[in-house]
Amino acid sequence: MQAKTSIRIIVKTNNFLKRHLAGCNKWSRKVLLNLGLGIIKSGSLQLSQISRSIKYQNQDIQVVENSLSRHLKSKRWDENTILKSYLIYLKPYIRQDTAIYIDLTDYAKPYAKKLEKISFVWDGSKKETVSGYWGFESIADLGEGELMPLVNFPYYLGEPVSGYGFISQNTAIEHGFDWLVEFFGNKGIWIEDRGFDSNRNFRYKQEHQIKFITRLRRNRILLDQENHSLGSVEDIAHKAELNGRLYYNMTKQGRNEYLSVGSIRVRIPEVEGEYSLVIVRDDKKMCKYGGKTPKIGEEENEWFIALITNLAIETENDEQSVVRKFLKRWGVEDSCRFIKQELGTETFLVRGFRGIRRLIMLSYILMGLLCLIYQMGRKAIKYLEGIGDCFSKDIRFFYYRIIWGLRKVLTIMRPP
Repeated sequence: MQAKTSIRIIVKTNNFLKRHLAGCNKWSRKVLLNLGLGIIKSGSLQLSQISRSIKYQNQDIQVVENSLSRHLKSKRWDENTILKSYLIYLKPYIRQDTAIYIDLTDYAKPYAKKLEKISFVWDGSKKETVSGYWGFESIADLGEGELMPLVNFPYYLGEPVSGYGFISQNTAIEHGFDWLVEFFGNKGIWIEDRGFDSNRNFRYKQEHQIKFITRLRRNRILLDQENHSLGSVEDIAHKAELNGRLYYNMTKQGRNEYLSVGSIRVRIPEVEGEYSLVIVRDDKKMCKYGGKTPKIGEEENEWFIALITNLAIETENDEQSVVRKFLKRWGVEDSCRFIKQELGTETFLVRGFRGIRRLIMLSYILMGLLCLIYQMGRKAIKYLEGIGDCFSKDIRFFYYRIIWGLRKVLTIMRPP
């Protein structure tokens, strides 16, 4: 029974990779299949680690590594062909109400000196500027903890070389948006943090009839329905009468804590249309700080979140639904940490940006494979948890368990 489960999982893995590599030439399909299996088995994007995990007993590791390196630099194949096949495959999974979380990330390489087009990025985990590359991320929440990566790519800011760089962040963001619209149209609800609060982005979503929830910066100026200024978002949040309640964790005394929730109709200067501003506020913190946002670096002490959306807001339940959808983005960020930790998106040692881009894009597609393996059913997952020596504890983010078990399966039984 266990052998049959292992074979099913290996066949699923091979079929997934071969399906999306079908558009490449024969030589590329063979090398990329081994490369994908090597990333899963090694948990790294270092070619030496990948080569060690996929080489046959009589092969020289240096020969394997050189072959992978040459292939990553080659102009004979296009990684966008693989990404397009993957996105076409995902079309049935994206419904009208699917939450799509979009964000900018970084691939920090603080000690790198000779990587192509490397520049300075903001390292969100360390709260400092370091060397590295920027990245566009979009991940769909399919429900029940199933997170499916969609359009994801690294980039640098500057003069484009081979179509990989962008003049500005706005241009890079619109490139990612264009990919999402091309394959999924206006399906899904785009959920974004403050980095996407710009008139240009709002106009783009209006033009393409995209449903969205975007967190606003505190100094964003808004108008009422008669185009009169309401002041900054921070002032609006301070003065607003919020009649709704969003309950969360229980206190030690058995009482429910709550946040105040409410919404008003607003307009955005220089952007057509009306929108709903949904405010969630911690009244205790607001009193503590006198209605002013704490200094930079104290985000945990912020007392309000302001969300603008074009979704229909008619009842208190609609307001709460918008807030809860947005708050799930911090859980979705677990997938970003997972990709960096278990698929090694910050461990690459390839100098050329073409190779870096290909490795990182492939690692996101491989995470999509893990979501599909989860859909094989509870028996397959329980088998992977057992062979991966996972603790028997119920957890929401299960991808670690799947990949630990998958590595054991691929190591014990070499794929055909």
